Amino acid sequence: MTPDALDRLAFKRYPSQASQFATGHLEILRRLPLAVLPSILQQIIAYDWKFPAEKEQLSDQMDALQALDTRALARAVSPFSSIVLSAELTRFDWVNQPARFLELLTPHLWSTRQIDEYRDAAKHFMDALEIAKAPDQSDHRTVLFVAGAELASSAYPLFSKLRPHGLCFTNVAPDEARTWPLEVLAGNAAKSPELYKHWYLDGGDAWTLPPAAGGITTLSYPMLDPVRKAVLATMDRAIRTGDGPELLHSRMAAMQPADCGASAITPDPVLQHFVVDLFTQGSGTQIYSTTFVQWTAREILRRAQPDTLLVRVAPRVRQRGLNELIARQRGETDLDPEGSIPDADLGAHYTWLELQKLPGSSNSVFLAWFPGRGEALLIGSSVPRNAVSGTRMNIRQIYSLATPR
Repeated sequence: MTPDALDRLAFKRYPSQASQFATGHLEILRRLPLAVLPSILQQIIAYDWKFPAEKEQLSDQMDALQALDTRALARAVSPFSSIVLSAELTRFDWVNQPARFLELLTPHLWSTRQIDEYRDAAKHFMDALEIAKAPDQSDHRTVLFVAGAELASSAYPLFSKLRPHGLCFTNVAPDEARTWPLEVLAGNAAKSPELYKHWYLDGGDAWTLPPAAGGITTLSYPMLDPVRKAVLATMDRAIRTGDGPELLHSRMAAMQPADCGASAITPDPVLQHFVVDLFTQGSGTQIYSTTFVQWTAREILRRAQPDTLLVRVAPRVRQRGLNELIARQRGETDLDPEGSIPDADLGAHYTWLELQKLPGSSNSVFLAWFPGRGEALLIGSSVPRNAVSGTRMNIRQIYSLATPR
């Protein structure tokens, strides 16, 4: 099938919302070259499992495409028209398996030396889409990044990458290490209880939320064990049978919530798919809790675009041979608090970087706190940059410096 032959029946195997979305944009999909169309269908086929912010973003992109007149659309996609595809790719079922098509497309582009041409075409295509954005008038987002109290006994210098952007506190009182972050999260959720707008992510056993707290999406590393161990089992079988990395990647990409016991974690299908993605698409999330936190915090910000995100880092397992860790030999109780400190510090930096990509980032508050070290770093529009304070303060006082009174 060629793109111009698409009809409503082409999407009959899509989930219900995805099918409706695709047929609603059928005319513009017919006008796109095959070299780019599957990348858009990959987003559409997963529409039912997307967060509201992702659905809005995809709708904006399709609306921007439909707003282009005939000449503007031709200019936008013309670089893709020069990409030469193999007969295997043109015959492939790219409608129902767009992700697999893209897996096959990448080595084809490399082997035919078209990869740079394709990247340039993709950039040209995205630059041509003028997506109207509302002025940045949103309330500030709040991200609290807290290290577990166990992450204390190290001389590792904290916040080397974040210091230029905010105010570093070196004499933070150790009180309220657990209660205060939860109070902030619950208070924000009470003001705007929309679904997926307030998140609590924990690399260890999750703290207990206040009894009246509602509207908070909670994920913790132990909580997700059924999915994580199912993915680890798939990886272990691949190692034992000698499967190559490409075959392993394909098998993991094909895993569905029903294959991983995701229903035991949550009845929400959107969250089920999100959790499976965390362990099948992330590198190291299946083994190290600190890597899981780094990756998941980024994905929550990128995909759900929440108003509040509380992240807590707990010690990860001690590094050993990769095959041994995948096979889960010697258990998973040999923890490395000191080695987890650099991971947590880097995770704070990655989380802040992702926050900067979101609407409203100029109004956001970011606070990274290591209670066991008595150090914190605050970033906000009203906070001095590249500054250090040795004044004894508690975390409430620090946070108030960046929030309206």
